[in-house]
Amino acid sequence: MRTVSIVAFVIALLLIPASPALAQGAPPGWSKGNKAGWDGDVPPGWAKKTPEERAVFEADFVAFRARLDDHIAVSVKANPSLHINANLGGDLFLRSVNAGLSIEASFDLVHACVELDVPHDEAILIIRSSADSCHGHSVEHKNFGQWVVAQVRAGKRGQALAAAIKAEAGNRHKKNEAAGIKFKGGIKITGGGVKVKGKVKVGPGGGGGGNQGGPGGGNKGGGGGKKGGGGKKGGKGK
Repeated sequence: MRTVSIVAFVIALLLIPASPALAQGAPPGWSKGNKAGWDGDVPPGWAKKTPEERAVFEADFVAFRARLDDHIAVSVKANPSLHINANLGGDLFLRSVNAGLSIEASFDLVHACVELDVPHDEAILIIRSSADSCHGHSVEHKNFGQWVVAQVRAGKRGQALAAAIKAEAGNRHKKNEAAGIKFKGGIKITGGGVKVKGKVKVGPGGGGGGNQGGPGGGNKGGGGGKKGGGGKKGGKGK
C-alpha cells in the first residue's frame, strides 16, 4: 500500500507543469527567426545584437517570464475563471517583446491585465496598441507602460483607449525630439550611445558612459559616468 502511494506521488510530481520560461529558456524563434513584430519570431534589431547582448536580453526575458508565470499561477489559484492563464499570458508577453516593447514594460502590462482580469481579446488590443505606438518612436517604455496600466486601472477600454495610447506615444515622441532627448527601444541614448544596464554602448561619434565610462568620441561625443571623459563638447575623442 505504501509503495502504491509513493508511486502515485511521483507520478503526480511528473504531471506538474514546469514554468515554460525555465523549462524552455529563450523562445526558440530567437535562434532561427528573422521576422520581428507581433506575429513575428524575434524582437526588432535582433540580427544586429552581439552574442553578449543577446545573452543579456534572453536572461532578462527568462527571469521576467518566470515572475509572470508565478504571478499567474497564484492568480489562477485564487480565481480559476480568470480570462488569461499561463499559456495566454506567456504568449502575450512574447508577442509584446517581439513587437518592440521592452521586456519590463511588457511584463507590467500583462501582469496588470491578469490582475484586473481583462478579457484576452481586450488585453491583445491594449498591449499590441502599446507596442505598436512605441515602436520606432523616441519614448521611454517603462514609464509609458505605467501610464497605460493607470488607464486600464481607471477602467478605460476598447478603441478609445487604443487611440489614447497612440496619441500619448506620439505626444511623448514629439516632446522628446523637441528637447533633443533620444530613446531607442525604450532606452535613453546617452552621449552618442545606448544605455544598457548602467553602461553605454558607444555608437557613431559616441562618448563613454556608465560609472567608469571611457573617453568620449567623435566631434560631439560627450563623456559620461563618474570617470567619463570631459571637454567642452565631448570627451577625448580623436
